[in-house]
Amino acid sequence: MNPRLLALLGVRHGEGARTGRLFVLILLLTLTVAVAKAAQQGIFLATAARERIADAFVLSALVLALCSLVVSAVAGRVGPVRLFVGLATAVAVLFIGAWTVFLVHADPMALYVLVQASIGLMVVQGWSVATEALDVRSAKRLLPVIGNAAGLGWTLGGFAVAPLSHLIGAVALVPVAAGLLLATAALALGACRKSIGCEISIRLYTMNLLRSDSLLASQLFSTVRELP
Repeated sequence: MNPRLLALLGVRHGEGARTGRLFVLILLLTLTVAVAKAAQQGIFLATAARERIADAFVLSALVLALCSLVVSAVAGRVGPVRLFVGLATAVAVLFIGAWTVFLVHADPMALYVLVQASIGLMVVQGWSVATEALDVRSAKRLLPVIGNAAGLGWTLGGFAVAPLSHLIGAVALVPVAAGLLLATAALALGACRKSIGCEISIRLYTMNLLRSDSLLASQLFSTVRELP
């Protein structure tokens, strides 16, 4: 990209590639949400009775609350990048599972609840990955640039989902959303590889520091015991 344009956007030398990867990450994540929501609404509204809409809302809220508690408990242990990649992979597999259930039993409830609950989790974790890959100073400059990817994703999704749904059907949008989610997970893993390496290095450094402190303390204790 043109260096002058990058400078105008606040992207400094050496930050262009990382900013571009994070931009595409948020773009893909937003496209996934747009496609998944289109599939959810198209399938549920076309096949479910009106009285089941309230049940779907309640179940979605309960599942989202439960999943949020679990994710919050795990987030501090695995880190945002690993958590996002794991969640994205699991949700993509669940998308295919719910899609298969719908094809066999024609019951859209599981698919509706899954999409509604997973979208909230994935959007929050996706932005956590973006902020994890930036330091405090660069985040102030680059997050507004990266945030434009969400608006672009909704715009592209709004124009593309309707003709795509007419072409392949709302049901076929589910595996498309799963594929986009797996692509987003792969991109997150590549875009934040340095962050993962830094996280591992910090943990190893901390472990070695604790071991050295423990060794030093034991040596001092042994020396004190040998003093007359």
